[in-house]
Amino acid sequence: DILSLKNLVIQFPHLELAILFLPEKENVNRNPGIDWRNEFFNTIPKSNTAIHLCGKIVFHTILSDDFENSLLFQELKKTQRIQLNINARKDIFSIEDIHKIYKKLLSHDFEIILQYHKRSKSWILPFLNEHTSKNIHILLDASLGKGVTPEKFEVPEELTKFDLPIGFAGGLNPTNIESIHQQVKLFNLANYWLDLESGVRTDNNFDMNKARLLCENVF
Repeated sequence: DILSLKNLVIQFPHLELAILFLPEKENVNRNPGIDWRNEFFNTIPKSNTAIHLCGKIVFHTILSDDFENSLLFQELKKTQRIQLNINARKDIFSIEDIHKIYKKLLSHDFEIILQYHKRSKSWILPFLNEHTSKNIHILLDASLGKGVTPEKFEVPEELTKFDLPIGFAGGLNPTNIESIHQQVKLFNLANYWLDLESGVRTDNNFDMNKARLLCENVF
């Protein structure tokens, strides 16, 4: 319920609501359709929203010469941050294409979140060494969106020199969020966030009670 989400953001103004954008599964649970997305972006302040891009279609669209004229481009302009879940579990795009996607989005001043894990660092680190931007953020997600909590949250040594906003993901929920938050605070990062999806769901459906409890335990 979008109005309930709006009230949650009013109560917890540092909350970011991210929606999955996977055209291959649009209107299937967890993947809202365009009508719901339009209402969402018209109701929730831009500064409290994000889109997590998944699948082949969106990235092929970004690489195309017609990207700036696409509906995708118009929708991305409605949100604060864009997470790129690219090649998360299977190599589809080349490193050259991935870097083209990064550069294209940054050229339009989009804030992008790069999903960092053992495989993705092979294309993320070379890009970071050649490009500096305040609009690049890093999400540490070793389980690749599977919701598996690591034994210990750590900031990889190779990332510390870049001074980027860093997010932490992997099995977070209202029960463990407070202890994990205390652990993350010890890193003394200037800008960080905590990321989760399944942890605020019951039977695969978004659970507002869990979301509210989560916010109370964090904020």
